[in-house]
Amino acid sequence: MADRTVRGIIAAVLCVAALGIIPTAQAAPPAQGTLAFDDEQPLTGSLGAGVDQALFTFACRQTGVGSVHVVTTSGDLEVQIAVLDPANQPFATGGKVSSDPNVSTAEAFVSAVDGECAVQLSRVGQTQGDYAIRLLPGYAQLDKWDTFNGSTDGLNMYWEPYASDTLQVDTLNQQLLVNVTTENMLGYAVPDGENLIWSDLYIQADIQIEGAPSYA
Repeated sequence: MADRTVRGIIAAVLCVAALGIIPTAQAAPPAQGTLAFDDEQPLTGSLGAGVDQALFTFACRQTGVGSVHVVTTSGDLEVQIAVLDPANQPFATGGKVSSDPNVSTAEAFVSAVDGECAVQLSRVGQTQGDYAIRLLPGYAQLDKWDTFNGSTDGLNMYWEPYASDTLQVDTLNQQLLVNVTTENMLGYAVPDGENLIWSDLYIQADIQIEGAPSYA
């Protein structure tokens, strides 16, 4: 009887020990903020000892193109970027760019579904410091971002009303209106200004076609 009792105690201890080493599922860190494509200022945070990851949510739409841009503002922080779909599965990743050790991007990702997506930042190794994060439409590695909302911005464009036999151009309520009056012709307009010079220009715009032209 004593022997069976001892064996029972040993078995119970082993069972408890075995239960103690079963790994527990780790939940994702709580979201630290919400990103939006039209935010003019970045969100900020820190990663370091005891804080290895940060999570930011944003509204994604199917076929929408976006980029994550992270700048290390202090310390030696280096981050890995994962863009997560509504099911919490990564569909895009990114990291430090070769041209600047303080900048990390997930460049021009395309969302497959509509819903609430997230950006997860993870510090690399023992690096630590402060960061600023932005969610941008289109590409991230641009020399200049501008929403063209104010005439005092460092970068602004102006379209002069124009009319010809084939094309009419005008502006209304901060919208550029292009009216093509000739069948089977695609029209476009460029900003005015002799000093307006650019290279590798990228512009993302919402376009609405009225009527039913043959090329639409």
